[in-house]
Parts: sequence; structure tokens; C-alpha cells
Amino acid sequence: MAETMTGRQRLQTAISGGQADRVPWAPLIDPYFLASLPESFQREHFGATTDQGDTVTEPLYLSDTWRRRVIDFTKHIGADVFQRHAPGLVMRVEDLHIEQSPQGREIVRRHVTRRGVLTDVVYSVPESPNYPFYGKEYKLKTVEDLGVYRYIWENTHFESDYPAFLAEEAYIGDAGLAAIDGPQSAVQLLLGEEAGMSNFYALLQDHPREIEMLIEAMHAKIRQAYHVIAQSPAKVVVAMEDLSSTTSSPAIFERFSWRHLNEYADIVHAEGKTFLAHMCGRLKAMAPLIAQSRLDGVESLTPPSIGDLSVAQARRQWGQRRILIGGLDANLMLQADQQEVRTAVLDVLGQAGDGTHFVLSNADAMPHGARLDTLQTIAEVTQQHGRLPLAGGHN
Repeated sequence: MAETMTGRQRLQTAISGGQADRVPWAPLIDPYFLASLPESFQREHFGATTDQGDTVTEPLYLSDTWRRRVIDFTKHIGADVFQRHAPGLVMRVEDLHIEQSPQGREIVRRHVTRRGVLTDVVYSVPESPNYPFYGKEYKLKTVEDLGVYRYIWENTHFESDYPAFLAEEAYIGDAGLAAIDGPQSAVQLLLGEEAGMSNFYALLQDHPREIEMLIEAMHAKIRQAYHVIAQSPAKVVVAMEDLSSTTSSPAIFERFSWRHLNEYADIVHAEGKTFLAHMCGRLKAMAPLIAQSRLDGVESLTPPSIGDLSVAQARRQWGQRRILIGGLDANLMLQADQQEVRTAVLDVLGQAGDGTHFVLSNADAMPHGARLDTLQTIAEVTQQHGRLPLAGGHN
């Protein structure tokens, strides 16, 4: 049995496949959850509260302020810090001016270039006023829009900001590990943020040549981004992929994103780094392709009820050497019955094989209103029963 490790040592050992002292508990926390904390807690621990007004003002998502609050909160609940969104990559676009017109909780945006103008509408919800990224109207609606958007990508450049990463890593200290998140693959970005499902599949059906030219133009630039990240001081890289069979079929995944992710993995592996993909949706249909991929692991593995692939099922399909991060249904974070929480955590630990290549986490972002006592219970159970090697349970 290993001696007690720091959060940094524990995560590094777990990800590399060594035997840590115990399974890490490294929750995924975003501003969406922090905004739900009581104002008294926010003032005491953060020195300020989230503006809960009716108008979107400054988009604070992933700002230095919010990232530091995430780190501080993770330490507060006795968890290991795995910062998935550390800075280090800067995206710059030539000949692009964005005009924003806030209208209550909506923001109408005009993306103005010499080639043309794209318009979209994003909005926030009262529970998360500084997260105005939900799409009401997408940029890409017509074949003409594809040409303008391709022009934007052809004028996109990625640059390094390694000092920012080192500052983030220093702030975390021995409490955990920082990773730089890389761009989504082209199709996942189009599906989730730029075209939406209906527009994407309609354009793919009606204008396959134009949309495939766009996808490959985006992919060429995203490859550049991963070359920049691969040269960084980060040891772990996370592609924020958001893959799910609810938006993409296995055929579409294999045709586009699977191939692209393998290329990004090769770039990252050439510099000796670990490459994970954030896949927070339903993955059962994609599992055979993931097994054949060059990914080192999946971050935010999502079991039922939200997803459809448990830790035990992933272990059977992908083996013990594939890194798994996640496994806890996000609905558990809202559970008041602490005995049920303990039982659920023990069940997931029992599915993790010997416990190597495994990090316990909520599956995707911490839900708004998650309970502090529940998060602390998860930490306690992991500390008490997550000692390695695990018995292997019923996987």
C-alpha cells in the first residue's frame, strides 16, 4: 500500500497507470454550479458573489477569476484538483469584428468580415447568468454562410501562452494537476455550437462538397492548435469533444471526428503527453470505435441515467489500461440521503477493476444546486474505501 500522496502525485500516478495510494476524487466543476452556492458561502470563500440580475453583462466563464474559484472550492471539499481548462492556448482571428447587442438574457451577435456577416443569438439562464453560451440561433444556416465561416477559419491562428499555464499550475500547487484543453474536432464544434444538429445535417445532405471543404479547413487549423499545446509544459491534454450518439451516429463519428482525434493524439503523443477526450454523452454506440482509437482515455464517462455506459461496461470494452475519468451520475450530486450516496460511490469503485487508470468524478459538469454535504461524503468514502489496489468488484 502506497504512502499518502499529494493530489498532484495521486493524479499523475493514476493517469500514468501506476498504483496510487487511493483512487483520486477529482470533480468537474464549472461556474454553472458555483453560481448556485449560497451568497454567504460565496462571500466568505470567494470574497464576492455571482450577479443574479436579469441582464447578461460580463461573460466570466473560464476567466482567471472563475478558474481560481473552482480550484479553491475543490480544495475546500477535500477533493483532488484536476483543472481541465487551464490556459496556455490563445486563438486569434484576423479580419473579424464581433458586434454584440444584449437584450435581457439574450445576446445578438454579428460576426463581421470582409467576406460577409454571420449572425447568431446566445442566451443565459437565471441559474447561470455569466454563461451566455446556450444557442438560440446558430451562425450557419445557408450554404453562403459556410463560405464566410471557412474564411474565418482560414484567418484563424493559434499562439502559445505558456506562462499563463505555469501560473495556473503554481496556484494549484500540490493539490492537483492542470491540463490544457484543446479545441473540439470540427464536426463536434459545428454540431454543438456553430450550426446545430438540424442545420448541420441539412447542409451535409444538400451541400456535401461545401461542408466537407469547411470541415477539412477547420481540421487543418485545429491540428496547428494541437501542435502548440503539444509543445507546452502541460503533461495532459484534453480535447473538449462532447461526443454523444444523441447528436452523432457511429458512421459520422468514424468518417470525421474519429480520424481527426487520432491525428491529434499522434501530435500530442509525439511530445510524450497524455491525450484524453471529454466525452460526456451517450457512448455505448461509439464504444467499439473508441476502443480502436489512439486516445489514452475518456474524461467525463457518463453512466445511466444521463449517459448509457457504466465504468464496468467501459472496462469490459476498453480494458484496464484505458484511462477512465468520471463514473458518477450527476443526479447523485443532488441526493440528500447520504447513505444512498455512500452506496453509489462504493458501487462505482467496485466497477473500476484494480483501480489503476481511474479517476472518480461526476459525469460532466457539476449540476446547479449540488449539495455540499454530498460532495464531502464522496470525498470521505473515497478516502476510506478507495485504497489501491481495489478488489475489482463486479465488473
